[in-house]
This record gives sequence, C-alpha cells and structure tokens, in this order.
Amino acid sequence: MFQQQQPTPQPPLKPNSQTTEQKDEKLMYKYKSFLNSQTTSEETATNSMIKIDELLETEKKNMNSEPWNKLDKRLKIQKLHAYAEKYGKENSLPMKEVKGLKTFFSTCLAKDKLAKVKDVDYNKETGTISGIGGLAFNITTKAFTLRNLDKKVSTLKSLTPKKCDTATEDE
Repeated sequence: MFQQQQPTPQPPLKPNSQTTEQKDEKLMYKYKSFLNSQTTSEETATNSMIKIDELLETEKKNMNSEPWNKLDKRLKIQKLHAYAEKYGKENSLPMKEVKGLKTFFSTCLAKDKLAKVKDVDYNKETGTISGIGGLAFNITTKAFTLRNLDKKVSTLKSLTPKKCDTATEDE
C-alpha cells in the first residue's frame, strides 16, 4: 500500500575551479556597476520628483474644475467662506454677521443642506460661487436661513380617485 520512495542521487559537487584573479575581476565589476547604478538612481529620483510635482499640479487643476457635488469638503468650506466675504461686502454687513454667515455655512454643510448642485450656483470654470438660491437674512433676529425652493408634488394628486358605489348611495 505505502511504497517507500528512494532518494534521488545528487550530482557530485564540482570543486571550485575559479582562481583568485577571476574572483577579483568579478568583485571589481560588481563595484563598478554599483557606482554606475548610483548615478542613474539619483537621476531617476529627480525625474520622479518632477513627475510627482507635475501630477500634483494637474490634480490641483482637476479639483477646481469639478462640479460642486464632487468637491472635497475642505474646498467647499473655503469657497463658501470666500462667498460669505463677497456677500458681506455687497450687502454691507458688519464683520460679526459675516462671521455668523460662515458658521451658518459650516453647519449647513455638516447637515448636507448645501450638498446638491442645485443648492449652490457654482461656476466650475472660475471656481467661484455666484449665488446660493434660498439664502435669506432675517433682520430682526439677525440670523441667516435657507428657504426650501423645491416644489414637492403631493402624493395624493398622483393617486387614483376614490370610486363611489352607486348601489350604496341609493339605499
């Protein structure tokens, strides 16, 4: 049932036939090739750094040309703060209210109220916000609000009308 396997014979080892001169030549060749490879590695390191810089520049340009919903949260906050400064200058708001607008924008982003493309008028060519649709300032409470501009259709309108039985009305 179980068969024993015979170990395969190994070929006899050859005696070291290389002379010391050949060994020295090999060592010198390895040393020279090592020195030559270091200079090329430095050149490739500078080339790779240049390529990395180019990649980062193109990535930066691509990030600014993306639509509003694809932007990073950090970029959204920066652009909203720039818009708050612009809005404060246009409407001659004091710095306290501009600061309140910035915190309002930060909380709106956290609550995903400014996450959609239709919530913010964003020009992706220039990378600036041209307007925010439902932004309103209440003078009495000195607070900013976002009005809901979405017209929602009632679900009752899409349902079929109730059918009345004429037999039950006659009785």
